[in-house]
Amino acid sequence: MSENIIKAKIPTVPLSSPATSQPSGAVLEVPTAAFSVESQSTEPEGKKAGLLTLPESPMSHAVGGRSGISHPIAWARFKQLIDSGNLVPLGRSHETQACYEEYIARAKHQHGSVAAYLSATALRGFEPTADDGPLAKNDFFFYANEFPYHLEDGVEHWVMWCRKRLVPGFEAPDAAISAIRSRFGDVECRYFVNPVKNQSVPQLSHAHVFIKRL
Repeated sequence: MSENIIKAKIPTVPLSSPATSQPSGAVLEVPTAAFSVESQSTEPEGKKAGLLTLPESPMSHAVGGRSGISHPIAWARFKQLIDSGNLVPLGRSHETQACYEEYIARAKHQHGSVAAYLSATALRGFEPTADDGPLAKNDFFFYANEFPYHLEDGVEHWVMWCRKRLVPGFEAPDAAISAIRSRFGDVECRYFVNPVKNQSVPQLSHAHVFIKRL
């Protein structure tokens, strides 16, 4: 993966969620493959609608499958992993992984699949397209991950849903780079699309995006 760094003067864009203000025109420094996504929501619709009920008490182990990781990953270490293309050490905390697996089971039970559940709730109206033309900023939907990876405090984990098919890997398309710049302003960011075999919702194209405010 290229280690090239983009340094660009960009204006700070007001956010809908609280954030530490940044000086206008501050330098953005981020690897060329580290960007993505447009934002339309800062609070998951499922939470607002009360569609997901999580366990009242945290569980120490997942109910099945991957059990999660015990300690948060530092941002510096996380960047090294992503920049080297190594996703193996990543994971949710044990408690978050358990909640995630319960969520998956409930979604499948109630709607038949996770894709159907999301299409009926959080992604209602945001339909995939068969159009294979160039990506545009309005092809993205930015959604806060309810079950984030276990990283140090201050790192935001978002899901970038896309109407068109994203290529697995670590190289963000130009339209995605533009979208995250206009949405977040001055940030550090890492981006990746899981291999199809590791995607929990392969029917709906999406990338994982991680934000660290400067």
